[in-house]
Amino acid sequence: MAVTKTYNRPKSTVVNSTAIDVTIKVSEKPDAPGAIGGTGTTGNLDARFQADADESGGTDIQDLFKLETTIAVDATTGQANLTVLVTPIKGGALDGTAKSMVVTHDETVDAWQTAAGRARQA
Repeated sequence: MAVTKTYNRPKSTVVNSTAIDVTIKVSEKPDAPGAIGGTGTTGNLDARFQADADESGGTDIQDLFKLETTIAVDATTGQANLTVLVTPIKGGALDGTAKSMVVTHDETVDAWQTAAGRARQA
């Protein structure tokens, strides 16, 4: 799901639009995360946690939770924000009450790129 996210990045004297590539890697613990397949073009995650509704036979696999993420970079602050939305799925396949939270990265994307070894552009 590598995509290009465009955001305003403060440079030496001006603000320019600079692309950044986002990739999602996942695993079921304790395995190491790996790239996932698909044709996504947003860098956002849509994951389903499933359970066996018939614990005796393993034949009635149903969605239990839906987890969705949205990544964005605030053009004003330059910080990346990840919105996480978790929705329980009821036994009748209807959505329950969703809960969400937004996590703001500790660094601006510019500071993160610089600390990760990307030379600051003039």
